[in-house]
Amino acid sequence: MIVLYGIATCSTVKKARNWLTSNQLDYQYHDIRLAGLSVELLGNFAARVDDWQCLLNKKSASWRKLSAEQQNLALTLRKALPLIVEHPTLLKRPILDSGTHLFVGFDVAIYERNLL
Repeated sequence: MIVLYGIATCSTVKKARNWLTSNQLDYQYHDIRLAGLSVELLGNFAARVDDWQCLLNKKSASWRKLSAEQQNLALTLRKALPLIVEHPTLLKRPILDSGTHLFVGFDVAIYERNLL
């Protein structure tokens, strides 16, 4: 089962959802603001990507609102995960878990190559 993690107001998440629907792929949507995240889930994500920092959305308003101290803490995985749990919009979106692969961000070519 494909699970798409994101927030409803994110335009990139909307594009990913539209792509999945238009390609008739069944998926479960997990709104990270409403349903939240866990350190365990984020640890699983971090273990499945080449560089765990790709999970951090450093361009977000949430990142800019963090203090310099909090931003420095987020540079180590052990301290970043609880911070993302506390501020879910620090997670780069969307995250698509196909069960086999984990994709961070939305890229049509990557989705087509791996999901169709």
